[in-house]
Amino acid sequence: MKRRPFEGQEESNKAFEFMLNYIGTDIASGPLWMEYITFLKALPATTAQEGSQRMTSIRKAYQRAIVTPTHHWEQLWRDYENFENSVSRALAKGLLSEYQPKYNSARAIYRERKKYVEDIDWTMLVVPPTDSYKAGSKLFLNF
Repeated sequence: MKRRPFEGQEESNKAFEFMLNYIGTDIASGPLWMEYITFLKALPATTAQEGSQRMTSIRKAYQRAIVTPTHHWEQLWRDYENFENSVSRALAKGLLSEYQPKYNSARAIYRERKKYVEDIDWTMLVVPPTDSYKAGSKLFLNF
C-alpha cells in the first residue's frame, strides 16, 4: 500500500520550485527562500528513507539560497550552519568549507547589486525614456 503525502504537498513543492526558478535570484527573494526551507522542514517523515530525502532537500535548498545574493544572506548562512551542525558536525565541516567561497562570492555580488537597487524609487510610475527633462514634462502634461 503506497502512503499518500499530506494534502497538497507535491503541488506546494512544485509551486515553490517554479517561483524560485523565476524570481529566486531577485535581491529581495530572501524571505521566499526562508519560507521554502520552513516548508521543507515541516514535511512529515515517517521512515528513515523519507527523513533522508527530506534532509537532502533541505540541504539543497540552503545551498541554492546561500549562493543567491539577497538581502537576507547573513540569516540564510547562519541558518545553514546551524542546520548542518545539527545533522552532523563532521559532515558540516566539509560542506561549510566547500560553500564558504561560494557564499563569499554571493556576498560580494550582493553588495554590488545593492548599490544599484537602493537608488530605485519603487513607487515611481514607469515612463518611456526621453532625451531631456522638457520632453518628459511635455509627455506628462499631454497625459
